[in-house]
Amino acid sequence: MHSSPSVRSRAYKISLFASALAGGLLVHAAAVAQSTGSHTVDEVVVIAKKQVSLSGVITQVEAPKSKSIITQEYISTQQTGQNIIQDLNFVPGVSYTNDDPFGMAGSGGHLRIRGIDGSRISLLIDGVPLNDTGNYAIYPGELVDPEIISDTNVNIGSTDVDSPTASAVGGLININTLKPTKEFGGFILPSVGNYDYRRVAGLINTGEFGPIGTRAWIEASDQNYDKYKGYGNFKKYQINGKIYQPLPHEGDFVALAVFYDVQRVPNIYGLNLPTTKAGATIPGDPFGTDYLGVYYHACPTAGAVCNDNSPVIPGFSGPSSWVGNLGRFFYGNQVNPTDTYNIRGESKFTILPNVHLTVDPAFQSVLADGGSQANTVSETDPRLVGGATSFPGCPTGVKGVNLDGSGTCKDTVRIFVPSLTHTQRYTVNASLIWDINDDNHVRVSYAYDHGHHRQSGEAGYLNPNGTPVSVYGGYDSLAVLAADGSAYRGRDRLSIAILNQVSGEYIGRFFNQQLRVDLGLRAPFFDRDLNQYCYTSNPAIGGNGNSVYCDSVNPAIANPASLFTIAPYSARVHYSRVLPNVGLSWRFDPHNSVYFSYSEEFSAPRTDDLYTITAPAVGTVGIDSVRPETSTTFEGGYRYQSGRMIGSLALWDSEFRNRIVSTYDPNTGVSDDRNVGAVRLYGLDAQFGVKPLPGLTALATFEYEHSRLEQNVQITAPNAAGPNTPGVIEPLAGKSLVETPEITFGGRVTYEFHDFVLGFQGKYTGSRWTTDLNDQKVAGYTVFDLDARWKLDGLIGDKTFMKGTYVQVNVQNLFNKHYYGSLGTSSTSIQDKVTTNAGLYSFYSGGAFAYQGPPRTIVVSFKAAF
Repeated sequence: MHSSPSVRSRAYKISLFASALAGGLLVHAAAVAQSTGSHTVDEVVVIAKKQVSLSGVITQVEAPKSKSIITQEYISTQQTGQNIIQDLNFVPGVSYTNDDPFGMAGSGGHLRIRGIDGSRISLLIDGVPLNDTGNYAIYPGELVDPEIISDTNVNIGSTDVDSPTASAVGGLININTLKPTKEFGGFILPSVGNYDYRRVAGLINTGEFGPIGTRAWIEASDQNYDKYKGYGNFKKYQINGKIYQPLPHEGDFVALAVFYDVQRVPNIYGLNLPTTKAGATIPGDPFGTDYLGVYYHACPTAGAVCNDNSPVIPGFSGPSSWVGNLGRFFYGNQVNPTDTYNIRGESKFTILPNVHLTVDPAFQSVLADGGSQANTVSETDPRLVGGATSFPGCPTGVKGVNLDGSGTCKDTVRIFVPSLTHTQRYTVNASLIWDINDDNHVRVSYAYDHGHHRQSGEAGYLNPNGTPVSVYGGYDSLAVLAADGSAYRGRDRLSIAILNQVSGEYIGRFFNQQLRVDLGLRAPFFDRDLNQYCYTSNPAIGGNGNSVYCDSVNPAIANPASLFTIAPYSARVHYSRVLPNVGLSWRFDPHNSVYFSYSEEFSAPRTDDLYTITAPAVGTVGIDSVRPETSTTFEGGYRYQSGRMIGSLALWDSEFRNRIVSTYDPNTGVSDDRNVGAVRLYGLDAQFGVKPLPGLTALATFEYEHSRLEQNVQITAPNAAGPNTPGVIEPLAGKSLVETPEITFGGRVTYEFHDFVLGFQGKYTGSRWTTDLNDQKVAGYTVFDLDARWKLDGLIGDKTFMKGTYVQVNVQNLFNKHYYGSLGTSSTSIQDKVTTNAGLYSFYSGGAFAYQGPPRTIVVSFKAAF
């Protein structure tokens, strides 16, 4: 049976409802919380019963820490299909660069919040963590469609007390999805644009059905477009859904959401920046350089030995680094596929009139592959011999495998060796909340996160045209097998990440609710099981402790001089911290308030660091020497909040210890992790919004942040290379962090007249260092966007019919600015050894690279609501 409206409406009025989309078909909660537990606490603590928002970009908040919210009101004005992280660029402190106009390419762009990169920022959807369980990376291009997002909130510089994370030292982003409404309705939203952009999205909201007021919605989208340079096509198909069941007690409910996403994404070439070697500057790649449109190969050659590394290419004029490996730089094998789904639960139960239980369980599965993976292998490679004693298809006396069918078994053949990751993840976040009275609240929480992180690389075959038979290699197609039947592998390891976290929080209000006190304590206990199934190079005999050799037999059998003497192993590491989270705010009149916060965070080492052996024996010496990153942040701020004007100003100071900078190079498939030691960051955030006239809104944001590396880093100890030899020290003290602009600012003006809405926005991003030694930087840039909407509500019969229908035009990079976006950083731009007064320093570097900023892009959309 249906509950009466009076029973179920009051809970919604306490900040759960904020606005309607498509004529009231969908509602969202402009909350600053992430989990159901945090949201429940906010419902009873927030003084303002209605959160004011200016154009959905600057929203009133009450928490005694820096938080920002963007809502569907703003998200819907941006380009359809765009990833939501791009839309956060107007949040002060946030710097994000997209790799392509539509937000799908590669890693989906680079994110920084107050100088902290995305792998150290907790990304959640409806309170469920999304960071990679191995390296903590985030992939904005793989997030939910923007049309189903109610709001996205950002903790700038700190997490919430119940945040289920062992990796965040720089903040939190939580995406809240729409809640089904009581009325039936929906929309269809087709879009077309440059680069043959075609997308269609649609949603149906069931309204209430069944005897107990069940509600649900389902949404799907199909997106397809060409690369803005070079060759290749992007494809994405996505399905989302949510079912919501109110329970008899006021405000109680259970909900279940699903997400399914399939993407086939070509890589975009990162341009090599100029480098220095032996006193000369080596030019970088020009704008527009991208992967080859022709597949160059030499094999098979009947009856003769061939080498796919060295096809003859008359007049080749591409980057010199490609010569001898052209087949790897063919666009058809530069792929980045993903298959993702998750199931997310939310629930709230009232145990006693003032005691509530919230439980949010979830399951996620991600299958992904990426990087340059078309590598060559000799048909006589020991890994293809294995433990075999017979070699069918090969000439007598030749030990190998006839991969290309030519019959020589001595060719060097190009195959597809994927960097495959399959993650299966179970999480639960539960809170018990006691409302002692209207002004005092206590919460205890428990979070569990179990990630089964399988990284494999079973090789598969390439088609004659250079494309892979399967984008997942031998995982789901014919695998490249050694003569003994074992799979040829590029990597093979299993990591299990387990987080158990307990937390507690007290929130009190005093002096007629003018003073708010938040006292929190978070205690994460993090374990990682490591299982390396390949042989590792031994640093005690000249190896790097990182490279692996995957063979079915000990590599020393085929090569006694092999450096890969560390046998497959298993290990377990444990990290824990007790992290305080304190906030104070004073509201000295209805519009003005000040706040202060203090927080500590930590980030456990990632898998790549832990699999690097620093001693010949596997165990505590080689594994546990990797230390967690930790941070301490102080901030104080002022807010002015009224119906027509919202503004805030924050000063902050963060101290980081054991800071690690990570750069993934898709052309080499290598992730370079560099420890830059202690880092201090401090700065100022500001945002201001005003609605001076009906229909006119003006917004501005500003960020100043200064970063300083506090110490030189010891690369090798003294006497490591022999008696009386100096250690290698990287002189980093006083340098600035890479890829961190010191100044960013932006603005947006929205004007609505009759049925037309016009938006104009721009953002300036300051210059950024590409190297730890600050010997190379890229220039700052300003990008402007335009959006225009023609509302058609009143043009079709009854004025209330098809409310929310419109035509919209979006123009990104209006003035077609050429700039460098995402950066691949390095230690230095110098490529050889440099002698200084302090001794010999080895600064060999492959050089930094950068992704070309997306050019001007125009998209036209038509939304038909019903």
